[in-house]
Amino acid sequence: MSKKFLTLALAALTAGSAFAIGPKRMTTADSRFNQAPVKAKVQKSIPTRADEPSLNYSLADVVYTTLNFKNLEENDTVYQAFEFTPEAATKFAGNQLTSINITPGASIANGEPSDKNILEDVTVFLTKGLNEDPFYVQKGKLGSTPYELNRIILDTPYDIKTGEGFYVGYYFRYTDELANSYYITVDGLPTKNEAGCWVGIVDGGGPDGIVDGADDPEKPHIAWSNYAENLGNLCIGCTLQGDNLPRNGVKLDEIAGPFYCAPGKAFEYNFLVKSTSVAVETLELTYTIGDAEPQSDTFQVDSVLSYNDYAILTLDRLVCNTEGLEVPLKFQVTKVNGEDNTCEENTLTSSIQCYDPSRGFKRVHLIEEGTGTWCGFCPLGIVMMEYVGEKYPDFFARVAIHANQGGTSDPMYQPSTSSWISNYAQGFPCGRIDRVTEIEALSYADYKRMVKEMDDFVKRNRTIPSLIGFTDINYSIDEKGKMSVDTKVKCAFDMPNDNRYRIGYYLTQDSVGPFRQTNYYANGQYGACDGWETLGRSVQIKYNEVCRLASGGAFGFTNSLPATFKQGEEYTHSTSLSVTNVNSAACKLIAYIYDAQTGEISNAKVVDVVNSYYISGVESVSADAEIVGRKYYNLNGMEVSEPADGLYIVRTIYSDGTVKAAKVMVK
Repeated sequence: MSKKFLTLALAALTAGSAFAIGPKRMTTADSRFNQAPVKAKVQKSIPTRADEPSLNYSLADVVYTTLNFKNLEENDTVYQAFEFTPEAATKFAGNQLTSINITPGASIANGEPSDKNILEDVTVFLTKGLNEDPFYVQKGKLGSTPYELNRIILDTPYDIKTGEGFYVGYYFRYTDELANSYYITVDGLPTKNEAGCWVGIVDGGGPDGIVDGADDPEKPHIAWSNYAENLGNLCIGCTLQGDNLPRNGVKLDEIAGPFYCAPGKAFEYNFLVKSTSVAVETLELTYTIGDAEPQSDTFQVDSVLSYNDYAILTLDRLVCNTEGLEVPLKFQVTKVNGEDNTCEENTLTSSIQCYDPSRGFKRVHLIEEGTGTWCGFCPLGIVMMEYVGEKYPDFFARVAIHANQGGTSDPMYQPSTSSWISNYAQGFPCGRIDRVTEIEALSYADYKRMVKEMDDFVKRNRTIPSLIGFTDINYSIDEKGKMSVDTKVKCAFDMPNDNRYRIGYYLTQDSVGPFRQTNYYANGQYGACDGWETLGRSVQIKYNEVCRLASGGAFGFTNSLPATFKQGEEYTHSTSLSVTNVNSAACKLIAYIYDAQTGEISNAKVVDVVNSYYISGVESVSADAEIVGRKYYNLNGMEVSEPADGLYIVRTIYSDGTVKAAKVMVK
């Protein structure tokens, strides 16, 4: 069995055939904050040696982004803290807290984050409660490098006692000089655990200690708020030293792999593991596939994992010999550094479909792009759609969903897409393949990485079939713009459905506009983006794959397929939708099958539509009207400037403004 061990250098990794592995981070700031226009460079924690009796404790993952407050005033005091809970105190009792560790943000130069931190003077503190005076206070200084962890060594180490929780934090005096600094750093992993993100403000200043003026008007009041559910955890931590630190612990945090494999053919699975101990050098992973006997593999760590560090394990020669629609998979980290794993959260299970690919259907993958004319990074999404359309025209069905933001509207926004936007567009640009694989490079504004992600996805999924597929789609359009659709579907197996699989539709149009697109890539500010770096800050373009209607909402029509599938039996779903919003002779109808159990799009099909409603126009013509123009369209609805011999739709324009269309044989 070949195996790999990779340290996690990026925030996320696309893995398997249809799943992403890694933290799902915030994309917008809380309304109380300004978010930095670019994301911080991902940092790892300070490493510790295997023989060093210390660890860096923090509730935060790596730095994701930085923020500052809106509307702070001169001499306000900003406090940041996380809770070292009673449970944590019990776990680490008998050790000492020897430093408080802070990761600062960056100042702003010319509207963009610079390579310098100007927040220098801070005061660190330990307190039993946010509304109590601290029991430890010490001045400290931060370095000028942003996103770098700074250790402020305590003059007097603190002895951690069983069950006695406390808060760890720092504060600083706000000045006009700091107005353009991003001094709150977070991991961007929203959580319902409030321990990791307490932020407080004292209006007009505060004393050297932490005080609360609720019962004492002579003491300034700290207005504490918790932002964990919006922002994740603050990038604050502490160093613990002693002889009672946890060892030989690894949590199996997340697994990801394909939903399908062929019997006897190798497939790959990825595992996100997290160290819960001082140092991890080796670990053993035990796995069971179907009814086979358990197998184990040992992984050697490239560099020692410190406490809270993540890494990705990859097994790339897994084989399933048990056929079925839900073959069980079990994975467990059984040993760490040659000893039994001390972390109880060491097991995860999954399942995989395993059957001969000839039984399934060819799969078309649906890409839904969230975009907006107001979005400066959205040219990357436009480039992505162009790239996959040109290189993989039959592999993907593409739809661009335009959204409004705040007071800024997009002229291509359609209300029928609101449910998709609210459920899937957590930031812009965004892209999802089959609803379950995020195109991470769009979040990082990285053209080269985006191209590689798309190529890798196609490579992994090129030959993977679907359980369910479209056999035919027929449509007709009447004179009022009503499109009647009959969609035919088959399933590869006898199996229950019970409203699990549902059909939905998109109507899309090319060459919409022109409208103006905001472009942050202007002047090469964010590197190459397939030519957008040579254009201006605002670019007038026409848009393709624009969603003009989402029929069935984000999740398809309920009960659109039978309660039980019979293998090989054809089922028809009939519906109607309007094409009156499509101001073009040609558009596309995308039908998709949504799996309500997994949240995945199981298959899709694209049909080219001749929009006869747009072509037909008004039939009545006045007696003295003259012909002022003709346009020719092929039977796919595309305009032809110089028609050759063949059958065309001819659109005749008259002097009274009326239009008439007819099929004509041109010779």
